[in-house]
Amino acid sequence: RLEQLSQVPDFINYLLYVLVCMKDESSLVRTVAGLLLKNKVRQDFKQIPRTVLEYVVSKSIDGIGDPITMVRHTLGTVVATVVALGKVSSWPDVLPRLLQLLDSGDYTVVEGSWDILHKICEECDQELEEPLADGTRPLSVMIPKFLTFFGAESPVLREYAISTTTLFVTLRSESMQPMMDTFVVELFKRANDENAEVLKSVCKAVVALVDSRPDKLMPELENVVNYMIHTTQHSDPDIAMEACEFWLSFCEQKELVESLKPFLNRVVPTLMRGMVYSEEDLLMLDNDDNDAVVPDSDQDIRPRHHRARTHDQHQ
Repeated sequence: RLEQLSQVPDFINYLLYVLVCMKDESSLVRTVAGLLLKNKVRQDFKQIPRTVLEYVVSKSIDGIGDPITMVRHTLGTVVATVVALGKVSSWPDVLPRLLQLLDSGDYTVVEGSWDILHKICEECDQELEEPLADGTRPLSVMIPKFLTFFGAESPVLREYAISTTTLFVTLRSESMQPMMDTFVVELFKRANDENAEVLKSVCKAVVALVDSRPDKLMPELENVVNYMIHTTQHSDPDIAMEACEFWLSFCEQKELVESLKPFLNRVVPTLMRGMVYSEEDLLMLDNDDNDAVVPDSDQDIRPRHHRARTHDQHQ
């Protein structure tokens, strides 16, 4: 039945109407309609008339203030899919409109706009470095705007800002380099953020700096090390795990290893404490099947070489 409906000429518009306009329907129905719309666009992109795609993008952005988060994020996926498939340069009005919506007084509009921008940045990172018809690089306008949200009142917006900007630190973006000092200053203002997701993003950003621009950390290395030692011992294991990536990335930079030696008397005990099994860990181990009498397989004894996640992204 769905296959038959997908052949209807206005199928895309019907799905868009359900997603954007049928607010009395359940969020699940609207979200499924949006995902079907995204899949239809991805599948038939080259055959869909430009006017239809323009309508889809325009109406999706119009609806970005929807009160239901799941619906907003589905709208963001639809817009990001069209922009990614059609190239950023083919949609010159989308980014300026989204950046303008970041100044809205309506939180849902701002959050929805951030969701789209984050997805576009993930999908189109290289294209955002390329000059548009007027000669400007999108990132040269976007990054300064992103930095202003590092201190946003909402932790969701702070996390969006830090994680999205960090993408371009990791990628060693040319447009990012002139703003790197501001990035570091604004980042460490969030070093003691009360929100767990924001703190995890801060740790990821510090790791990205170690991997791509360690020179920006070296002048304050002692403070950075003290902070990462503290965060490695955080009561939230997810935050502590993100902080642990710092030591791995740092030690993979041969030119940096020597500078860590003065701090080893504190770093090593901290890391070793993290290696001790908790009572919960031991209980989980006790529940594992006892295979002591079973010969090891090749997979069991094969050596594993762990590398920092940010380092792997550049391979």
